Amino acid sequence: MRYRSRALLAVGLLVGFYVLAVAVVGALATGAVLLARSGLDASATGSVVVILFTLGVTVALGRALLLSRGTVGPPPGMAVSETEQPALWQEVRTLAGEIQTRAPDEIRLIAEVNAAVSEDNRFLGLVPGRRRMYVGIPLLLGLSPLEMRSILAHELGHYSARHTALGPVTYRGMMAIGRVARELGHTSVLGRAAGLYGRLYVAVSHSVSRRQELEADAFSARLAGPEAAASAFRMLPPLDVAWDRFTSEYAGLGEDLGMRAQGLLEGFAAMLEDPDVLMRLVGVADAKLPDTVSIYDTHPPLAERVARFDALPAQTPPTTPGSFLVSVPETLASFEESLFEGSDLRPATWSEVAAASGAARARRNRHVLGGLAGSESTLESFTTRISHRGPVGLLQGYPTEDERGILTALLGEAIADVLVQRGSAHFALDWAGPAKLIDADGTRIDLSESLRPLAESGDGGPLRAHLQELEVDIAEPLPIAEEEVPQRPRPPILGAFSTVWASPWSVLLVTPDGMLFAPLTRQERLTLYVRTLAGPGSLTRGSELVLERVLAAPLGELDTDSPLFHAWDAIARAEVSGTSGKVVLHLTNGQRRRLTFNKLSATAGEPWAVVARHLGERWIVR
Repeated sequence: MRYRSRALLAVGLLVGFYVLAVAVVGALATGAVLLARSGLDASATGSVVVILFTLGVTVALGRALLLSRGTVGPPPGMAVSETEQPALWQEVRTLAGEIQTRAPDEIRLIAEVNAAVSEDNRFLGLVPGRRRMYVGIPLLLGLSPLEMRSILAHELGHYSARHTALGPVTYRGMMAIGRVARELGHTSVLGRAAGLYGRLYVAVSHSVSRRQELEADAFSARLAGPEAAASAFRMLPPLDVAWDRFTSEYAGLGEDLGMRAQGLLEGFAAMLEDPDVLMRLVGVADAKLPDTVSIYDTHPPLAERVARFDALPAQTPPTTPGSFLVSVPETLASFEESLFEGSDLRPATWSEVAAASGAARARRNRHVLGGLAGSESTLESFTTRISHRGPVGLLQGYPTEDERGILTALLGEAIADVLVQRGSAHFALDWAGPAKLIDADGTRIDLSESLRPLAESGDGGPLRAHLQELEVDIAEPLPIAEEEVPQRPRPPILGAFSTVWASPWSVLLVTPDGMLFAPLTRQERLTLYVRTLAGPGSLTRGSELVLERVLAAPLGELDTDSPLFHAWDAIARAEVSGTSGKVVLHLTNGQRRRLTFNKLSATAGEPWAVVARHLGERWIVR
């Protein structure tokens, strides 16, 4: 089937869905009328049932198709003017002239490894509207100017080829079908039918999107050269890995202490220049590119796109500016302020944040270890206990190897806390870390080599020798945590998601009254961290155990004054990133709560579907 035919088919399927929805309601209404006129004894009861069912379906379809129409929110990111970023604007205008298309009206910087364009057109693109270009800060920091030129040319190519004309229509169609499926219930007959129709619609419309991406790639190769275009696409996987690691391990440092790193994005730039990080990213860049995609993917496989660039004849690369960003520190600082607008987190240097968060983590985990081992335990007695063969017997539901590994990691944290508390060591920022323990002379204290034999075989000799070198008293006690998990009645739960970074890590509980965040215990946070080293399967099981604990334990009555609870009417809107696993709750009091989640988390019910249903038009998917 030809490309244009598929595009027309996608529009036809969207129109057909609305027609089908009206036809379903009409058929049900006709059935109710015919049943009432049939004269059967059961006609009255049957008519009431069918009428009520028809009303339910009509209301569900009306909510999905009518009440959420025109759901929009402010565009993401920070707009930069031509005065603020003249080099970037000049390059975009130059490329737009070469492509013979209208330049965007806005350029907005976003915190994603991505670039995109949009156009607020009407009537299937016949009436043009305001154009916006979104450029990811990680791309500007991680790509060369020539590679960045290829990305900009690709995005402007979407304008030239009129790809943005049907884009909004396709997007709204997917959202409408998804809302209908949620309103009808994914397990109902009509809900399943809507889901199947939606998959067909996505498969057809996304095949059009993949063809459009290849067309835009041609502009990238022509205006930046095939070598630069191929290089830019090869850099996307390592940049994705780097950004994911930065946001998960570094961006949230200190939040549980009321702090945030000042110069956040400058930190990402510094991480990209770290030799150890560079070696890791080189390995990612050298790995085989994905060569297959699902029929539901909007982009062709990277391997195919790079192969197309490599097959083109070489050309002399054009001249580009040294950097598309001017006043980089000031620009990044302004962007950072927009990210934390309304936040009460105190800005601090990276060194302060790393030292404080590392010390707090070690202190908490030492308390956790003391709580597990008992009030009379010391470093020596606990080392001896781990040294015994067989299960240690302190953690339920874990294989012996996992249990000993977790307990040994906790022991290492306890030793670090002893050193920090007596002032002979402190934590320092480490881009391979995120934090390393160093002594007063700046020498790194690496406990891993002496802890590994204990974890693997129960040999505590190397650790005892290392403690002697560090002048650590093996009779040092392990304090027991003073705080206890609240034990109060549990509210009704409509759905749950484990785990969500919501400052701190929490289980999201969706209730009839709002969203409740149940913080993870110290032990659970460390356990999940350790399980990340064991692989996705172990991390998923850890997430399941956390969810089981939260759902089984009393969590407390809802308290509308609690910062961990947000009533539905206290949420102005929720902006959802469909690709990065992030949700930003905009509260009616002007504050914002940022949530981060991943696909390995366990769920109970369909929490996000319930949230979307409660928020309605305030649930905005980007």
